[in-house]
Amino acid sequence: MRIARFEPATATDADWADLSEVARASVAVDLPHEPPPTREALVARHTNPPPPGRRLEHWTAREDDRIIGTGLLILFDDENTDLAGVDVTVHPAARRKGVGTALLRALAARASDRRLLLLEGVPEGGAGAAWADAHGFAVAQRTARQVLDLTTADRALWRVPPAPGYRLARWSDRTPDDLLASYATARNALHDAPTGDLDFAMPEWTPDRVRAAEDANRRRRCDSRVMAAVHEATGAVAGLTILEVSASRPELGRQQDTCVLAAHRGHRLGRWLKAENLRWLVADHPQVRQVSTLSAADNGPMLHVNRQVGFVVAASTENRQVAVAELAARLGT
Repeated sequence: MRIARFEPATATDADWADLSEVARASVAVDLPHEPPPTREALVARHTNPPPPGRRLEHWTAREDDRIIGTGLLILFDDENTDLAGVDVTVHPAARRKGVGTALLRALAARASDRRLLLLEGVPEGGAGAAWADAHGFAVAQRTARQVLDLTTADRALWRVPPAPGYRLARWSDRTPDDLLASYATARNALHDAPTGDLDFAMPEWTPDRVRAAEDANRRRRCDSRVMAAVHEATGAVAGLTILEVSASRPELGRQQDTCVLAAHRGHRLGRWLKAENLRWLVADHPQVRQVSTLSAADNGPMLHVNRQVGFVVAASTENRQVAVAELAARLGT
């Protein structure tokens, strides 16, 4: 078995075929509610520029020159410079042979200057959770994966009356200049969301960071659709929700941040915003068949709002973390 950095520029057709097989077989076993990724989506994952404040390294495990496992290392360069994220995937037929551990050893060595490693979205009670336990990753936050099947959705749930005193503004690609500052402020309302024991600092949104994220979305060919509630008395953004559709996975939508400033809570803005964004999404992207989102398991209000517009819980998941020094000692690195 050989562990090495993966370089897309020199990858062969056989490499991409192997990556596709690893991803599709793993999703079928670990995330059966998730549509299997296409080859185009995998190429995009390995070649698209990362979001602002992150650097990505892709690694592979090969046996007889066939890729049987992959590793992703996320190096944070913003508020979390002492952290790194990892994601390890091994073909189900090659598991329990030390492949995942070998990949993790390489990723941990590369992140030796970091304090903690984060492992996100581990299915509760599954093989991934047992593997994480074996390597000392402690549960820091319990999360819930919710999905909305647009082929069977009850769209009557999206007929939500407007909130008095507020108007809707929507955009994709670029935030209007007159709303940019208040939009950045409203995005920081996400700092109030529960994070359990996860040692991760939510990014501080500024107008410059918003513009950098928009530029990154354009480079990734990601249609980021923002629905905002504007307080009519002040003209400022009071709440927002974001849906994304990637050109590489046009059948799958991702529900991203939803947040409302504390002074404007209690007006049912979250449900109104999500419903209107879903109506806009299906009008412009009829090819989207499913929308997926992830919320903290103890974020009752957000889970409730999602249920109100048709989402159902598909899986219970966990975010885990381990001290790099502790992991290095376990792995003998």
